[in-house]
This record gives sequence, C-alpha cells and structure tokens, in this order.
Amino acid sequence: MALVGSAVDVSAPRESSRRRSVPWALFVALVLSNVVDLITTRLVLRHGGAEGNPLMVPIVGSVFSAAALKCICLAAIGLLVVRSGARPRLLWVLAAVDLWYVMVVVWNIRVLVALS
Repeated sequence: MALVGSAVDVSAPRESSRRRSVPWALFVALVLSNVVDLITTRLVLRHGGAEGNPLMVPIVGSVFSAAALKCICLAAIGLLVVRSGARPRLLWVLAAVDLWYVMVVVWNIRVLVALS
C-alpha cells in the first residue's frame, strides 16, 4: 500500500551510517598514527636517539613488546568505540588523541632529521 503525499526521509539511514563511520575513521587514524609512531621511534633509536616517553623507556627496546603494548591499548580503545558508538565526547577524545599522535610523529621526524 502506497502512501500518497507522504514525505519519506531517505537521508536518515545515510546520515546514521555516516555518523557511525566517524568514530571508526578516527580509530583507523589512531591505529595508523601508532604504526607510524612505532616505525619512526625505531628509526630514531637506530640513529642514536632516545625514547622521550619515560613510561615507554623499558619497553621500547623490544619491537615486539612495544607493538604488543600498542595493540593492547588500541584493542581497549576499539572496544570503547564499539560500546560508545558516536557519542560526541568519544569523538572529541578520539580526535584529541589522534592529534596527539600526529604531534608525536612530527616530533619523531624532526628528531630523526636532526640525527641524520
């Protein structure tokens, strides 16, 4: 049965899908920035630099340990994304953490250039 003259909002599912994809896009950016952080940190260490994060100093000597710790933290954040959905607070926190890691990677690159 067709409703004549009724307005059907077909954009609602598309908007909802887009809204759900934002936290996952931020999460993927976080994963990628962590991978780049790990790579650039290893390069800095290989060129004679030192780890700047005192919490990572005992861990960063082993690529496996550093990667495992990052994977555990990212898995916990992934679970938060699953449980929280697209809540505004989650989006702000993910965006802030993404920005932090971008700054860490930029710092690593600057140190690497200075060491080269």
